[in-house]
Amino acid sequence: MNVNVRVQLFQNPRQQANPVFFRTYSRRTDAGLRETWDQVCDRTLRGLVEQNLSLVSGDM
Repeated sequence: MNVNVRVQLFQNPRQQANPVFFRTYSRRTDAGLRETWDQVCDRTLRGLVEQNLSLVSGDM
């Protein structure tokens, strides 16, 4: 397979990753929609901060 063919096959890798992202990481919102990438990152980081605060305060 030459380089030009490989480049054409993978021009938009995000398009191929979308089903995996939405199936695996994105949750449904209260409105019934799927979370965006930014919403997933915010939720994940908030959870990590909460866990860290719990560890520091000894609540766990």
